[in-house]
Amino acid sequence: MKFKTGDIYDGRWQDGLMHGQGSLIYATLFEDDSEDSEEEQKEKEAKVTSMFTGEFAEGRRISGTLTYENGDVYTGTFDEAGLRESGSIQFRNQDEFAGLFEEGAMKCGIMTFKSGDVYSGEFKDSMFHGSGKMIYANGDEYSGEFDSGAKQGSGQ
Repeated sequence: MKFKTGDIYDGRWQDGLMHGQGSLIYATLFEDDSEDSEEEQKEKEAKVTSMFTGEFAEGRRISGTLTYENGDVYTGTFDEAGLRESGSIQFRNQDEFAGLFEEGAMKCGIMTFKSGDVYSGEFKDSMFHGSGKMIYANGDEYSGEFDSGAKQGSGQ
């Protein structure tokens, strides 16, 4: 089914709502602004912004895989507002996060970097914040407090 917003859903329905297994392509509509288009004949083009495949309940995402336009891929569960809740993100740069989210932002978990560095601990606004431990690829370690992504104090 194609929605007025440009989104396209393919899957199961229950009581007029997306429910069960399905796929939803999210799109943004743009009008053709070329000078030779008459006002009544302007066509709208859809640009895909993300794609979700997984489980729906009562019209909202419950769990599955969400692929973003930039290439990042989230697999996990979603809260009542449809935001990331618990799962993992494979970033297009090959970094990966697995853990919990709050209002869609990373809250606590393990961030593994392509470089081999590994951070485990708390996050705020998706940045290292609070108690955490960084193990660097060269074997060095820092365990202590972080503030807005930066180490605080000497740690252990």
